[in-house]
Amino acid sequence: MSVCEADLEAAFGADVGDVLAADEQRVPWGAEVLAGLGVSAACVPADLGGGWKDTAELIGSLRAVCRRDLTAGLSLVLGAVRPVLLPAASAEVAAQVLSGRLVAFADDDVSPRTGTVVTHGRDAELLVGTRARRTVLVDGRELDELRRDLRPVALSGCRALDVAVTSTPIPGASKESGADPDDWAYLVSSVVGAGAAVGALDTCLRLVLDFASERRLYGVGLLDLPHARGLIAGAAVDLRVADALSRAAAAAVDARADEQVVAGAAFVLPRLLSAAVRDLATVLGARFYLRGGPHAWFGKAVRDLAVLRVLCGDGTRCAPVADSPANLAALADQPWSHVVRDRVDRVEDEGRPPLPEPVADTVLPEVLSAHRDRVSFDSNQTPLGAQR
Repeated sequence: MSVCEADLEAAFGADVGDVLAADEQRVPWGAEVLAGLGVSAACVPADLGGGWKDTAELIGSLRAVCRRDLTAGLSLVLGAVRPVLLPAASAEVAAQVLSGRLVAFADDDVSPRTGTVVTHGRDAELLVGTRARRTVLVDGRELDELRRDLRPVALSGCRALDVAVTSTPIPGASKESGADPDDWAYLVSSVVGAGAAVGALDTCLRLVLDFASERRLYGVGLLDLPHARGLIAGAAVDLRVADALSRAAAAAVDARADEQVVAGAAFVLPRLLSAAVRDLATVLGARFYLRGGPHAWFGKAVRDLAVLRVLCGDGTRCAPVADSPANLAALADQPWSHVVRDRVDRVEDEGRPPLPEPVADTVLPEVLSAHRDRVSFDSNQTPLGAQR
């Protein structure tokens, strides 16, 4: 099952007002919209009765969700994709997800932390975790007892993606089986989650282009200032790099051919998205802090991407090798391909400079054309309709 733009637009509406209102009220409106569309079935592998046959297609579907509500998209990744990939739990998790329920996931390896990080612990009827490299399933009374000790640490109160910590050890499991490490589940779900989050960067870039096209500074348009042009063009390049990395990793997932490609993409993608949004925030200035007005969605995306960094791309389980030529071959014919290596190498450098003016001049015409034509900035060039 794939998610089409028309269905999402009809369900979410053409603007982001309801998404922002739900965020302020800390209610899971976006997740409930997706439940009504039956989107969670797309996150279950086909051999378990779901619609996940092609990982790039799954990422594309979730990317369309994240263009509207990143929290709702990550909710599916962490409440369905990650736990269903654990072989010892896959059948039970698939049954839960296909019936429209999300699954809690306990992660002992998130760092830094105090205790065990649990996602979706508030309302889930089943918790999946790992202990001593074994898959653990917890439900019923044991899960209720664990819930009493959960302390929110991110998106506090947001039932769409509640992230909490417990200092109580995961209780004696009602079901325990297998010796299946969770590394593959973590890597693949990190790639799917961060690949989908490219959709959020797409919307952030669109908001900044709208702002820059109207803003004047020092008597000229903001888009005519080299520093602003370089930051915006750099974020657009980051988006295309993230798109290429997620595609290469998706192909490796489906072929189960090269775990290093998947691990490298899982490491770089969350960092690259955060760096791009940080650069775009510089263009917006203090406006990106505002929780109301035309730029409020941008601030929400910044908060949501911080959660992505915590839950995906952990450096102890991923490898920073994503800039190999094979992973980025799709970008080789771009006139700006020579800057890609530097963008990736400096992904954690808060002082990344904007693109030089000659390079920005090769990037921006295509970006502005896509913005004017209302198509996504990634290689899919998805028509966006009236979404704003």
